[in-house]
Amino acid sequence: WDYLVRRDKYKKKRNFLMKSKTNKVIMLCLTALFTALIAVGAYIKIPAFPVPITLQTFFVILSGILLGKNYGSLSVMVYIFLGLLGLPVFSSGGGIHYVLNPSFGYITGFVLCSFIVGYLVHKKENPSFKRIFFSSIIGVFLIYLVGMIYYVIILNLFTDNADLSFKTIIVSGFLIFIPLDVVICIIASLISKRLIPYTKKYRKKS
Repeated sequence: WDYLVRRDKYKKKRNFLMKSKTNKVIMLCLTALFTALIAVGAYIKIPAFPVPITLQTFFVILSGILLGKNYGSLSVMVYIFLGLLGLPVFSSGGGIHYVLNPSFGYITGFVLCSFIVGYLVHKKENPSFKRIFFSSIIGVFLIYLVGMIYYVIILNLFTDNADLSFKTIIVSGFLIFIPLDVVICIIASLISKRLIPYTKKYRKKS
């Protein structure tokens, strides 16, 4: 009898470990997928000053919502790593020199955005559209916060444009993007609300 009990426990443990491993593999594949989507999003752009308008924000928000804070932010970090290695995944190319580009701060803000969005959304077991939307808005705000701080630092240290006024930076680096970003947050929230149940079962058990 003891043997049968031990064997049953062993089978259950083995099945749990195999399922957990499978879920982790699936989540890593989804992480790689979002890394690719963020890279593709960099090339779907509208020229603007000081940074071009791209679809990257949309995919970054989705990564946090669908993959959660850990895998979502991981997908963004892998994207940044590949860009700094020299792969042309940024909107203006790639390479380690990109850290001196004033717009690089917005890219680093993607990591914080994905992490915070994932954290806020999944504080509730079944997040509502309202929670997803406002979490996305907070994430977008963090992108601009990090981006503008970095932008000012690079301008003052390495360029001849340090005389740009604070008002100009706020307007051109934040305010003009708000209408489009609100639309992006709405669309991302609507889509992810339907997709969350499909990734939830893999995310929680991985």
